[in-house]
Amino acid sequence: MIERKFQLRFILSFIGILLVGTILSGGLLYIILSRNAGSGMSNNNPGLIIGICLANGVTLVLLLYPTARVTLNTSHKIGGPMRRFQNIASSIKEGNLEVNTTLRGGDQLAPMASSLGDMIEALKERIAALQKNSDVLTATINTTVRRAEQDVYLRTNIRPDLLEIKRQNDEMVKELLRYRL
Repeated sequence: MIERKFQLRFILSFIGILLVGTILSGGLLYIILSRNAGSGMSNNNPGLIIGICLANGVTLVLLLYPTARVTLNTSHKIGGPMRRFQNIASSIKEGNLEVNTTLRGGDQLAPMASSLGDMIEALKERIAALQKNSDVLTATINTTVRRAEQDVYLRTNIRPDLLEIKRQNDEMVKELLRYRL
């Protein structure tokens, strides 16, 4: 779900632009008409000023709803996917690679979601390969440790190193198991 504060700021910024545009167009219209009618027009024709203000006010009111609606829709098309990406990143951080990266149809960031899904699949493949290699390494270490226990020289000189390698491998296996594939 999109953050309401973001949505409100987004909509208000576009309404502010609309309001500034309305004021500027009214001012420009007044300047143009006063130059065409003569220099004394601003003092002698208050109806013109009222007409300009009224026309701009009606225009502003008529455009407020469509502007708010378009900005609301746009904020959902951009802000919603960004919020979804934030949730996906949090899931991956926790080790969950079984996240769904698809977005609603028509969202502007759908190609990015597709790329994110491809990246997650590639991570799964790499982690699975690391787990497979780790299993082979673990079996090799365990076999070598057992052989070293049978030989006095190996037990004395090499077994401590092998046990350290085994400990480090066990840490790596533990870290790999954090990821749910």
